[in-house]
Order: sequence, then structure tokens, then C-alpha cells
Amino acid sequence: MTDEQILRKAIEKAVENGYWSNWSTYHKYEQKEILKRNLTDEHYYSLIFSHAFAKAFWREDKTKWNIQARLSVHFKNLKWYLESAKGEFLCPIFIPAWQYHLQRMALEKERLKYLERFL
Repeated sequence: MTDEQILRKAIEKAVENGYWSNWSTYHKYEQKEILKRNLTDEHYYSLIFSHAFAKAFWREDKTKWNIQARLSVHFKNLKWYLESAKGEFLCPIFIPAWQYHLQRMALEKERLKYLERFL
């Protein structure tokens, strides 16, 4: 798929799940112009990385992702401190699916190709 097709389908999926409720009121040529403007110079980043878009695209469901974070524990001044770094143990952290996917997408070179996997 082309970047324009991926972006169009991603927007349509998010719209189906409650995002951008007036998208369907635009004529097809207006939608195409909006997509073209967003694809120029990667302006679509502000769209695909918005929390509202991500919640609609991946749905704000009950799915949680278990991420193993490395934490080191220190006892100092009669208090325990946790530091993320070269830690001694793993601690599970649960985050909503949309947050997990935003993080994963940020690491990708081709962000639209990451979205394409979920269309």
C-alpha cells in the first residue's frame, strides 16, 4: 500500500472507533486533500502520535501489555529508592495497548508501515 492509502485506512479505522466524528462529512476530494497535506513533510506525525487517535485506532480496551522494566533498589537515608537502569531485578509494568503501540511506533523508521500491520 502507498503511504496515502495506509493513512486513509488508518483514519477510517480510527473514525469507526469514534475518532474525528465529522470525517465522513467531508467530500472525497476534501478527504484526499487533507491526506495529501498531512503526508507532505510528515505532518501526519501529529495525527498518528496523538493520544486520541491512538486510543481510537488501537482501542482503549482492557488489554494491558506486560513490560519488564529493569529496576535497581537502593536503601538510603532510611528510605528505599527504585532506579531504572542496570537494575538487579525485573518489575512488571502494565500499560494500555494504545500506549504500548505508540511507544513501539516511535521506534520504527517507517511509522506508517507499523500502522499498516493493524489494518
